[in-house]
Amino acid sequence: MRVISQFIALALFASVLSAQSGGTLTQLVNNTLITNGMVTCNTGGTAGAPQYHVQNSFWRAYRPSDSGVVQPITVTCITYAVEYALAGAAANPPLTQPLEIRLRVAANTAPTTFPAAIPAITHTEIFNQPNVAPNAAQRIFTRGINALTPIVLNPNDLLVVELYLPDGVAGQNVLFPGKNGLGETAQGYLSAPGCGMTAPTPFAGIGFPNVHLLLDVNYNFVGATPAPIVSATSVPNIANPGMSDLTLVNTSLTPGHEIWNIWSWQPCPGGVGTGSFLGLCFGSISDVMPQLMTPVGIPPFHFIADNCSMTFGPFLVPSGIPIELVTVDYNSMTLSLNGWSPAINVML
Repeated sequence: MRVISQFIALALFASVLSAQSGGTLTQLVNNTLITNGMVTCNTGGTAGAPQYHVQNSFWRAYRPSDSGVVQPITVTCITYAVEYALAGAAANPPLTQPLEIRLRVAANTAPTTFPAAIPAITHTEIFNQPNVAPNAAQRIFTRGINALTPIVLNPNDLLVVELYLPDGVAGQNVLFPGKNGLGETAQGYLSAPGCGMTAPTPFAGIGFPNVHLLLDVNYNFVGATPAPIVSATSVPNIANPGMSDLTLVNTSLTPGHEIWNIWSWQPCPGGVGTGSFLGLCFGSISDVMPQLMTPVGIPPFHFIADNCSMTFGPFLVPSGIPIELVTVDYNSMTLSLNGWSPAINVML
């Protein structure tokens, strides 16, 4: 109960706190649009042949100061894109295939040393990539970097990011990372020993100058936590009259942090975000206590973030009910309120 009481006290006086921010390192002019036409090293040498990929590595190298960063940062997530992915019939678990993010850090090294010199691996994240249909709505993904020792970069350090595709021939896996041709401030690279590229090679150097690889780095400033962001959509469920499908999306999360999604069915008389509880209105503290007592590990109510963005739902809910919603980054172990989102209104 001491934790909950502390949380309430902090929430009621939240106006004295200020949200802190992070950012994104990108080398694309537009990192929100994916176009078709990626190149990989694969078995599809003739039209119609299976394009099972062999071992491929896709690379970008970043120096934070090139993006105007002047203080130390911590890498939180990697954002990448997939043009098309299809796991073979033997995929385990079904409909996924292995993918790996490898990070390399060299202290105070100019990016011009890459690709001539490739730093040793600092950290890897191995995960299962789900299938992505041609022209799918979701083709951009983030993956949390859950390193035991945070990956900290000084402004002039070099970070080399590698998106590694293990040989997919035996598993009959097909995967093309995402790109566009809308401009870039530095080159992306491909290496694939099976196609004679043992070292990272610029896409322009193999005849693909308009392949601009999406491989971004999400970061927080050291000692800072950005405020989470929440959005939600509700659409009628055709099969269940009077019900809707609610989908909730949390972004700007810090992997490893404790996150709460709290909502109220009591709209604030003064408008959205004008209540005393992080912008929400409740008739009394007892109205919010059931939510605050939710154990950690029950998303979307209370969970540990494992990514910079997380989607929950759809949930089947009664239609026509207005709710107001806020997302909170609160550490119940250290009793610290790190940040919270603006309150939003959703009509279920």
